Amino acid sequence: MQQLLHQLCRSRIPGLNTLRAGSRAIGRSRCQASLSAAATAGPLPGEVVVICGASKGIGLEVARQCLAAGALVAAIGRTAETSSGLATLAESPQGASRLLRISCDATDEEQLEGAAAAVRGRFGRADAVLSSVGMLSDPTGQVSVRQMPERSLQQVTAEQLLMNFKLNALAPALTAKHFMPLLLHAHRQAGAQQGVFASLSARVGSIGDNKKGGWYSYRASKAAQNQLLRTLAHETNRSRVGPIVLMLHPGTVDTDLSKPFHGVVTWELFPVERAASQLLDIIFRATPADNGKFLDWKGEEIPW
Repeated sequence: MQQLLHQLCRSRIPGLNTLRAGSRAIGRSRCQASLSAAATAGPLPGEVVVICGASKGIGLEVARQCLAAGALVAAIGRTAETSSGLATLAESPQGASRLLRISCDATDEEQLEGAAAAVRGRFGRADAVLSSVGMLSDPTGQVSVRQMPERSLQQVTAEQLLMNFKLNALAPALTAKHFMPLLLHAHRQAGAQQGVFASLSARVGSIGDNKKGGWYSYRASKAAQNQLLRTLAHETNRSRVGPIVLMLHPGTVDTDLSKPFHGVVTWELFPVERAASQLLDIIFRATPADNGKFLDWKGEEIPW
């Protein structure tokens, strides 16, 4: 019954299309109110979801929820084959036959090419790809939180700026480059038939929403990601079967990435379970009209 409600919520029934034509937020709330929270959109059994950056945090939780929904999951990350979280999923009844773990550096094209080939060999296609690779403070621990993210231009260094661009802009762009061919073979069972490529961006990457300054490297690298993927969306628009491209702001999530800043957060801090569910809801409700959009966790557009 839950799967039927799920399909109805994502279907192209005229009445639901009318709801989609109005406010995205209102349409979603009406759908959820009538079908209950259990009908939140996500992958259907047998659909193929690729997560790049799945070793921990949001990516790991997205993998867990996709497996629980019956999807086939390719979990990619630098430490995917040694990640304790992914090992637990692999040993679960859901993951035993439906989880593929691939260790891969998302900034290395040769490794990405190999990862895409492995997914093609195992599953033959991808219905959705999520890039959750990124950095906020220095992942090496060599730079203190007081220095990174930078509060002033005097704290900007070439090393930190390039590291941010490499992980926050280059990695998702290269992931899209190598996995787009698999999305062209998407076979989604409900809603829009196109595959979806989604990447975790951030509201602070918005130039129009920059009201406080600071965080030079992080802001600039997320803005660069948005420009790269917005340009890709125009490319896919030229084909009726081209994948849908989304840039998503998940909100502030309780993960290792944001942990150094929990003490100064004055807005809602999402548990990773809720953040992953919200992201999957947006990804699997996406239609061609959403291609190239920069959306927050509520599905509302963020200014560029």
